Amino acid sequence: FSVRETNEKIPIIATARSSAARDALELAGVSEILSLEEIMGQALARRVVDAGSCAQIIGRLEELVIAEATGYNTNLVGKSVAECNMRAQSGVTVVGVWQHGKLVPPDPSTNIDEHTFFILSGTQQQIDTYNEVFGQIRSEDDIKPSVLIIGGSRVGSATARALNEREIPWTIIEKEADRILYPERSFVGDASEFDLLVKAGMHRATTIIITTHDDDTNTFLTIFYRKLRPKAQLISRCTHEANVSRLHRAGADLVLSYADMGANMIFNELKGKENLLLAEGVSVFSSPVPRALAGMTLAESSVPSQTGCSIVAIDDGEHHHTDLKPDTLLPEGGTMTLIGSIEAEEKFLAKFADQTATL
Repeated sequence: FSVRETNEKIPIIATARSSAARDALELAGVSEILSLEEIMGQALARRVVDAGSCAQIIGRLEELVIAEATGYNTNLVGKSVAECNMRAQSGVTVVGVWQHGKLVPPDPSTNIDEHTFFILSGTQQQIDTYNEVFGQIRSEDDIKPSVLIIGGSRVGSATARALNEREIPWTIIEKEADRILYPERSFVGDASEFDLLVKAGMHRATTIIITTHDDDTNTFLTIFYRKLRPKAQLISRCTHEANVSRLHRAGADLVLSYADMGANMIFNELKGKENLLLAEGVSVFSSPVPRALAGMTLAESSVPSQTGCSIVAIDDGEHHHTDLKPDTLLPEGGTMTLIGSIEAEEKFLAKFADQTATL
């Protein structure tokens, strides 16, 4: 309110944990209110593999759509990225593969298994085509997904609501009875007690999501659950980014950093429409074509091997091209859109610092 009294136009970003707080902040003049618990819950729920196996959209930059997909329950399992031939069949481009929490450029020889997550880019139509070709329609014979959520506070409850939207059944274990919002589907007690885990359905859960705010607790539970359910999908929230690798070593398939996600969303407000930093640490950014690369084909430029970034769109001044092929030329004076980890973006900008200027 004090800032708004001083400046009526400057953007103000704030976080809120309740609808009452949102109302108060809106009245005070906040221009962008972030509900991090809801966003984290949606991100955790989106990562749950189910029989549908369709690509889930995680970001947009103008007409370019960034989506995440998994090999689970598709005919992609057992094939290499090259053998899948996704571009020819749907038009999408595989721009990255998650390996132990790190986004790496796709290697044509990388084999896809049921736990492989990869990043796709393309137009909305191309993503829809991918889902038609590779996404599987659930049948009566499919193993029905079910989720056990550990922690029933704001993030756990938000995860449950997001799973409801996907029509995936769930149960919650919460230690504090007064935090429970869904008593008919919740179990009160210690999530390390074996008898309680059995009552809550851990033995039949296809995915376990750990949502507590304490990273040490999450690490302990991750080790414990991985021993109990070696093949279940195990997803964990992480409060401090420094503990992400620790949770992966403990046995988590996927780890989402709470602090990193919030910082990324605020950073997007600062960078503007030409850049996008996704909650999972994927950076989508624009850059002029460096002089050293002008006139080269995508294959000749070797940008992925040199920097870890993948080129997903090219603007030659007249047209915006998203259907890129290895022989697509990088035009002099053109602009390209790239995707990669934050570290890969920094490596690209450092390598071509004297030839580019970020937009």
